[in-house]
Formats: sequence, structure tokens, C-alpha cells
Amino acid sequence: MRVGQKLEVVLRAAQGMNNWSHPVASDTSVLSPIVDPAATAAIGVTLAAFQATKPGQVDVTANASPKCSPGQACPMYLAVYSLRLTVTR
Repeated sequence: MRVGQKLEVVLRAAQGMNNWSHPVASDTSVLSPIVDPAATAAIGVTLAAFQATKPGQVDVTANASPKCSPGQACPMYLAVYSLRLTVTR
């Protein structure tokens, strides 16, 4: 992607999973979080928006865990979203 362009991330929770954590950029000097005024999330949907501010490489990550009933055994796994992005001029 190029400096000045925007990235919108839309993650939908799978059946039996909690919502995704809010996506974060590993280097906010390269990819800055922004507010998307047009974004309205439905139940089970996580939204994030970013703007490329300078050249570099950055990772965008989020995770989700299984829904577990209180007092019940819970599987020990984590779903991971990971995007590696290169920003150029």
C-alpha cells in the first residue's frame, strides 16, 4: 500500500468463538489507527481502520478465543489474524 491510503479491517466471529480483539498495528508510526465515521459494526463483527503515514513494514494482528460456559472445560486454543503490510511512497 502507499502512504496516504487507508486500510479497513473487518473480522467476523466464527460460531462458538468470542469476538475478535481490536486489531492493532505493530508500528503506529507507519500505520496509524483512525476513526471510520461510516463504520457501524453488527453483532459479532470487529472493525478497525488505519492510514499509512510513512514507508515501512508493519503487522496488523488480532485474536479470538472460544466461548466457554462457566464451570465447564474450555479448549485451549486461540484464533489469530495476522497481516504483514509494506507501505511505500
